[in-house]
Amino acid sequence: MLTQMNFLTKKVTKLEEQSTKKDKHFPLHKYENGKKQESRQNEEVLSLIQHKIEEQDKVLKEIKENIEMLNQTTTSNSIINQLQDAQINQLIRRFFLQSNKESPNDTMADSEEED
Repeated sequence: MLTQMNFLTKKVTKLEEQSTKKDKHFPLHKYENGKKQESRQNEEVLSLIQHKIEEQDKVLKEIKENIEMLNQTTTSNSIINQLQDAQINQLIRRFFLQSNKESPNDTMADSEEED
């Protein structure tokens, strides 16, 4: 877009210069040919811009899909972590319950009662 604006600015400047010079005559056919060429260049620039926008849209769509996949993965990992934490807590409780039942204090108290 900036290149197109620069091109148009240069064209206008040239036209202004030519119109201010009284000794030069600007033929109409040159102006019309310039218009046709300018129109073709504008179409080419617009086509290029449209192509780049389409490419960027594809990249943005891919990025969006990747972000969605990362969000799903993060959610899955979070759920897995919560389940693993719950399992670990159950195992720890079972271990401490079993170790309390089998603690040496209990066996010593039992042996003293037997004496």
